[in-house]
Amino acid sequence: MAPRVYHTGRVAVTTAGKPHPLSGTALRVRSLTVQSEVGNTGLVHLGGPTENDVNYNVAALMGIVLVPGGADQPGGSRTFEIDEGDTLDISTVFVDAAVNGDGVTFDYTV
Repeated sequence: MAPRVYHTGRVAVTTAGKPHPLSGTALRVRSLTVQSEVGNTGLVHLGGPTENDVNYNVAALMGIVLVPGGADQPGGSRTFEIDEGDTLDISTVFVDAAVNGDGVTFDYTV
């Protein structure tokens, strides 16, 4: 298998309640860490798509919740390890925020 290549990204939710994908195009990764931005003032939620665009949102209090403060705060980050030989398409991972402008940073390997 090819060596892992490390990348970073950022998603800011411009309108609370309107989820955004981590990537606008299909992007298969071998590992993923998502953390709330240090300056966030509200909760951020992660979830996946359904036939109705997303199966969660901040208002429904569904999905994985990240608290403000980033990786330094308990509950401020989440790491997804993908089984050897498998990948995760991060265009199927969505983020929503309770406050306009809050968001996440993320690190991944391909």
